Amino acid sequence: MEMGYELIDERFLTEAEAKELLKKLNKKEMIEEQKKAFEHVENAKISLSKAKILEQKLTELNISKLKPKFIVKIIDFMPKNMDELKIILQTSTISFNEEEMEKILNTVKENGK
Repeated sequence: MEMGYELIDERFLTEAEAKELLKKLNKKEMIEEQKKAFEHVENAKISLSKAKILEQKLTELNISKLKPKFIVKIIDFMPKNMDELKIILQTSTISFNEEEMEKILNTVKENGK
């Protein structure tokens, strides 16, 4: 049986955001995909409030190449060094220079604690 759903919003969510949204649902009424998603985000590396602050700080860097999908990945993985950050950003079709990556990494270190 297929349930009819209406798409209200479509955007990238951090694991912390997804966890908070899924916590509002009754676990017994979750469909299988929601249960699996909840298991995946249950151990998010950062709280929702810190994720929101970090998202704002990364956006305020005004690096035009730093798209929302990369900001979410950075928040979810919380890179500790340049190599980890490069792995996250490697799918970008536009390269980030060393200065931009340093700014991103420093912002994560300063705001992800």
